[in-house]
Amino acid sequence: TTGAPDQKNRYRSDAAYVQDHVDFGQLQLLGSLRYTSAKVVDVNAASGVNNDTSQSKTLGRLGAVYAFTPQVSAFAGWGQGMRVPTFAVFTDPPKPELSAQSELGLRLTGPAGLSGTLAWFDLKLKNALTADPANPGKTIQVGEESSRGFDVDLRWQIDPAWRVLASLTQQTTKVKDTGKRFVDLPKTSARVAMHYDFGAQSIAPGLGLG
Repeated sequence: TTGAPDQKNRYRSDAAYVQDHVDFGQLQLLGSLRYTSAKVVDVNAASGVNNDTSQSKTLGRLGAVYAFTPQVSAFAGWGQGMRVPTFAVFTDPPKPELSAQSELGLRLTGPAGLSGTLAWFDLKLKNALTADPANPGKTIQVGEESSRGFDVDLRWQIDPAWRVLASLTQQTTKVKDTGKRFVDLPKTSARVAMHYDFGAQSIAPGLGLG
């Protein structure tokens, strides 16, 4: 429009991190620290929005892999994340969304053409966004959402042409403030698929059927 604009959106993020990976043969370790600073300016006078916040956080990450054999290994990991929520009209100035992920599992590679992972996971998200029931069209943040369960993902290369995929995930979700489960996430999900690739010397090179 002519004249001064009534909406201003500016997001800036600065970060510094250090990471190290150590290999002890069968055992591999990884660790890192990351400092993140984010500044958000959301101003829209016509809508009554005036959000000017600065957030910073030091985040960590740890990981380990132990190879029992060249085909079988165990892994463990833990990590944190941070995101400043944007593109919403907040009832109160928003806090940064903070995430934490832990996992523990086994990995197969190669025996009889079979590969895959079996893992337990635990995911947490603090200050998650949700609609404000008292102010339609605006957003508030809840204390914590969590999801934990196990995941199986297998791939079997029967021969150069045939391969089979199978996966299963089961998880339990919860919103700490309300005790409710997520409304848009299944407790159990699964997939089975078979695929055939025609070879270069076949009547239809490059064609795949599934």
